[in-house]
Amino acid sequence: MPPSHLTIIDKVELCTTSSCIEKVVDEYLTLLIRKIKESEKTSDNFKLFDGEEDSLNEREFFNYYKFTETLIEKVIENDIDLEFIINDLVERLGKTHPVVLFLKQLAEE
Repeated sequence: MPPSHLTIIDKVELCTTSSCIEKVVDEYLTLLIRKIKESEKTSDNFKLFDGEEDSLNEREFFNYYKFTETLIEKVIENDIDLEFIINDLVERLGKTHPVVLFLKQLAEE
């Protein structure tokens, strides 16, 4: 798995295997749950995306899709509110980030 000092999205971009992406999804969900438990005082410490939006290469696009797919699986397995996840990611990534768009599309299906 990529180094821990990177944001979640940076880690997704660096992954080369499905198991790596699954670990990043697990880390995201753990951080999200911790954020909920610790309330708003930790929101500044939890940075999912660094704000630099470059053009996506093929691997990054695949990794975003795989991250979304794995996240959906975990949401279903653990009965997590998908709208809550989507709202959190919109707040952190923006409405047009590929992960948000994938999630919204999958939620509609």
